Amino acid sequence: MIWRNYDTSGDNQIQYDTSRYKLAYCATCKRQNRVNQMSSNIKVNRLCEFCGQSFEAKTTVTRYCSHRCNSRAYKALVKGKKIGVSNLQTLTKLIQPIEAVKAKEYLSVAESCKLIGISRMTLHRLIKAKKIKCGSIGRRVIIRKSEIEKLLQ
Repeated sequence: MIWRNYDTSGDNQIQYDTSRYKLAYCATCKRQNRVNQMSSNIKVNRLCEFCGQSFEAKTTVTRYCSHRCNSRAYKALVKGKKIGVSNLQTLTKLIQPIEAVKAKEYLSVAESCKLIGISRMTLHRLIKAKKIKCGSIGRRVIIRKSEIEKLLQ
């Protein structure tokens, strides 16, 4: 919306634009003055969300007492997000091999150890004591998943 006003000191016609910033145009000198419409004279007592100190804000949405607190809070937020993503990636890498092992019918010694949660030496002792039946192909020892389930029952 543009409205016109006449200067009382002379014939200068001034146009005003009433958007977010008020632009004042002078017809004779062709100058443009930009005035912020959003400014106000309110003062609100707030607490900084980062350091907890009391401060006087000029708007109702101000959250931090200074640029330093704002920057530090932002950095803490970004750091927290990065840590969360890293923890999620680590968890998926830990769970993924176990899920792959659960889908197989025959397991190697290392896969059997991961599934049960025991060491290789303990598994070899169980095989030697004939508590778990196994087969071998060359030097490789293969254990049926049903044998491990029988052991755990």
